[in-house]
Amino acid sequence: MKNFGVFLFFILFYSFECSKTFGIDTSLNVTVEEFKCLKTNYSFFIARIWNAFGQLDLDGIQNIKNARKAGFENIEGYFFPRAYDGRMSAAYQMEAALNGLDEHGIEIDRLWIDIQNDNDEFWLSDKSMNRDFILELIRRAEEKIPKVGIYTNNWGWESVVGLDWEGASNKLLWYAHFEIEPV
Repeated sequence: MKNFGVFLFFILFYSFECSKTFGIDTSLNVTVEEFKCLKTNYSFFIARIWNAFGQLDLDGIQNIKNARKAGFENIEGYFFPRAYDGRMSAAYQMEAALNGLDEHGIEIDRLWIDIQNDNDEFWLSDKSMNRDFILELIRRAEEKIPKVGIYTNNWGWESVVGLDWEGASNKLLWYAHFEIEPV
């Protein structure tokens, strides 16, 4: 029985090691040839589809097209909302982004809502309003894309909504580790 336990541990460890997947995200232009090269080490791609200026990211749209041409099958997008000035509602921004994807014939497997707050410039100072804004983004996104996640880190989340808020705790988390070297 002892040997069985060791064997089972080995199988589980080995299967976890074999199932690792690595992806890449960028907001910079990447050519089809560059994506083909990246495909040798990465199995998925995440493109920025909406920027903090409140615009569809046309570079991200082109990157999605290029990644598909290079053979990437799993393609996701990230959405950088503009909440800080109140000029564009969450509903307007998400609908504009999703309509932009449709207009360009783009489909993505998951949408990540980017919650960052560099220098306190991207979000409102009222955390309650930020929470409502995020929930509206999620609600609108899920009307067209069933898989919606949150991209953030501890500092960004705390400064935007507070560490005690659990309003999006049922969403997959992509935790940003800016403080470590890339692998």
